[in-house]
Amino acid sequence: MATLEAGLKTFLNADAALAAILTGGILDTDDDLFREDVSASKAPRETDGVTLKPFAFIRWRTELPTEIRAYSERHTLEIYLYQHAGYVTIRQAKARLKALLDRKTIASDNYGMGMFHWRGGTNEFPAVELGNASGAITRWYVDVTRK
Repeated sequence: MATLEAGLKTFLNADAALAAILTGGILDTDDDLFREDVSASKAPRETDGVTLKPFAFIRWRTELPTEIRAYSERHTLEIYLYQHAGYVTIRQAKARLKALLDRKTIASDNYGMGMFHWRGGTNEFPAVELGNASGAITRWYVDVTRK
């Protein structure tokens, strides 16, 4: 087993349908490419070196979790979605993420279980950090049981 953070990334990367949509992969702050934040120079690109591959970036919010009841707490998760231009791929990825995660659980070493709840997301936006590529954010509550 793994931490909830690593388990989520492994779970998402194992889904063939999501991998077909997000050809640039699913990355997080543990990836060498994005140790601190998303940047244009490190973003996954097609072989032409210019066109951005569609990809996701997982960010667990750093605020303290909210206690729900004894031995459980709520964390906040954001999954950023990017593509070179347009929003078709981002919309497909959002739908797939919701189908995969909403009200689903992942077991972990650092918590007993984490249950994911769709909280919505942002409107689509130009991602300035990626040269005005297309972007969107999905937001999740993650209810975990503490060991």
